[in-house]
Amino acid sequence: MHIRNRNDLIKFLESNTPFKAIARAMQEGQIENLGAFEEVFPGSFPGWIAKVTSKFNKTWYVAITASNHNFKAKIIDNVPWGYWIGEFAENKLYQGDNPKLYKEKRNAWETEEYRSDEIG
Repeated sequence: MHIRNRNDLIKFLESNTPFKAIARAMQEGQIENLGAFEEVFPGSFPGWIAKVTSKFNKTWYVAITASNHNFKAKIIDNVPWGYWIGEFAENKLYQGDNPKLYKEKRNAWETEEYRSDEIG
């Protein structure tokens, strides 16, 4: 499998979510592609992070890592905005759904104003 665009990312998640509740939330709620990250959790391979929000406002951050075209999905607690690399990419898959906001979050993370996804 290749992940080349947002649709491919969602298709992968639909088949590989760690929990059935997330798959259901993907069908009934919202999915936001946060873009590409050098690390999606400490010591990980590069990958993408998707924010899945159920119709009941339960939110999960799902990291998708890639190693030799072997993709894995994992739930993470926080978004490591300091590792967001979407601003350097032309591909919207890497930029995410709202690159201007994500750049602001990365810049705030770098100035140590926060280290999680708590800034709106």
